[in-house]
Amino acid sequence: MKKLLLVLLVVTLASFLLVGCLGEGTVVDGDDVIIPPPVPAAVTIAVTNEYTNAAGTTYVPNHPVKDTAATDVDVTVTFTEAVEADDVVYIAKQMTAQDGTVTYFPEDLIETTPNAARTIWTKEDVNFLTDMDVDDCESFCLVALVGNPCCEKVEAAKETVKVDSTVPVIPTFTFKCGDCNACETTCEPEGAYFTFTSLVDAASACDEDTDSCDDKCSGVGTWSFKVGGSCDECVLAVGSGCPVAGTASCGCLPWQTAAEYKITPAGKDYTVVFTIADNVGNKNTETYEITVDTDSIVYCIGEQAE
Repeated sequence: MKKLLLVLLVVTLASFLLVGCLGEGTVVDGDDVIIPPPVPAAVTIAVTNEYTNAAGTTYVPNHPVKDTAATDVDVTVTFTEAVEADDVVYIAKQMTAQDGTVTYFPEDLIETTPNAARTIWTKEDVNFLTDMDVDDCESFCLVALVGNPCCEKVEAAKETVKVDSTVPVIPTFTFKCGDCNACETTCEPEGAYFTFTSLVDAASACDEDTDSCDDKCSGVGTWSFKVGGSCDECVLAVGSGCPVAGTASCGCLPWQTAAEYKITPAGKDYTVVFTIADNVGNKNTETYEITVDTDSIVYCIGEQAE
């Protein structure tokens, strides 16, 4: 009897030892199938207005940028579980030397601020060019690190990105104005319209047309032609990508009324505003002028109307 009890005790101890060696979260079921421990949830890094193209390259805007849609560029690191109370989340540029040595810029790292649950950590108003010594359209590794301020930090997530801090160029347009009466659409009210293209005619029949629409980094995003101020804005045309070409809608540039003609017989002036943005929100604008009288175009975007 004593021998039987001793054998059972040895078997029991061996079973506890087996579970301990397999590691936390590992389970052995009745059919001896080993179930692996759950995979830790991913930590993500996000930047305001970031854009990933079809090739998989991610672009991020910078701050401050002239005429940018993203007035504040924030870097946000998101966890599925709360970061421990004594730890802090940092961001930096990761650099790897030829010998494999990993360093970070800046060396003292950039500290982020948590939400109440300590799951979302944000650094507001980031300037990658100065804060992380990055050049425009340079590819670099943006990394998030976690650790006690007094101790070594551990990488939690990283992403390769390119910084786009430059506005797209204003294309060299070819404009042609016309009378809405000649449109195939019903025009109410009657007035002027124009066609536009950023394509430049080739010098000879053997050459191809070139496109003056361009952005050197993330690429051209949206563009628009509008007329009027904030109170009476009228959309002439909208689109995206290159080339920038099309026909302005009729109705935004009506002829002068008889009453307006008595006040300004020289004609009624319209300011057409062209806005172009790249894929991370950097914007550039240009204005053009059109003058009409009671039944015809007096002046059209850079040249006299025929």
